[in-house]
Amino acid sequence: MSATMELARFVASKRFADLPPAAVEKAKQCLLDTLGIMIAASGFHYGEKVVPFCARNGEPGTCTLIGSRKKIGPAMASFAHGTLVEILRTQDGVRFGGIHPCSTVIPAALALGEQSSCSGKDLITAIILGYEVARRVTVDEDSSFTQIYPEKTCTAIAVHLKDGTTMTKFVEIPKGDPRNPLLPEEITAKFVRMTKGLLSSPNQKKLVQSVGRLEKMKDITSLTRLLSPMGAKAMGVKIQA
Repeated sequence: MSATMELARFVASKRFADLPPAAVEKAKQCLLDTLGIMIAASGFHYGEKVVPFCARNGEPGTCTLIGSRKKIGPAMASFAHGTLVEILRTQDGVRFGGIHPCSTVIPAALALGEQSSCSGKDLITAIILGYEVARRVTVDEDSSFTQIYPEKTCTAIAVHLKDGTTMTKFVEIPKGDPRNPLLPEEITAKFVRMTKGLLSSPNQKKLVQSVGRLEKMKDITSLTRLLSPMGAKAMGVKIQA
């Protein structure tokens, strides 16, 4: 059996009931974090180019495009939101493999989930399994970078100022690593910071609460409509067109 087929069978065999409660909560945190990043990036100058481009070139469909009133097909919606996730470089990552699964997993899960009116449990399952598959794919690294890895995942930065001053920072285990994780309240605070000025305070809370009860949703369109200016109008959410 090929590795691809083995992964496909693994994914197809899993159901929401198989998922540990801790994984369910982490998936909702990852979703909230990624939604905040996408909303924030839609108001950034690169996002202001991405959104109109995808709105013009996307095939007609039923998928929300953050920052636009237009509904498009799942392929372009996934591409648009995946691009938005990458703009600000604040997304989550997988320690082994050095990748950012949220950039591909969550946009695709949202688009296909909205198209098929899937439940919150289905969305959570798709996110967890997408991350799980991503975690199982690793890359080879230069041995000079791995002498103290994985005991320490160091980051070093040096900033040279015009006056000759050099500012340095060294971190052995960065924030977000499983050994130094973001707490749920820190993720919520990050979401609020990222969406400040794009969502009103009451509607920031509505999105946070919606993600918090995601597994109880029968249809995730009650979540995705909060991301669209047209669908969110009745909710009072302010997202630029």
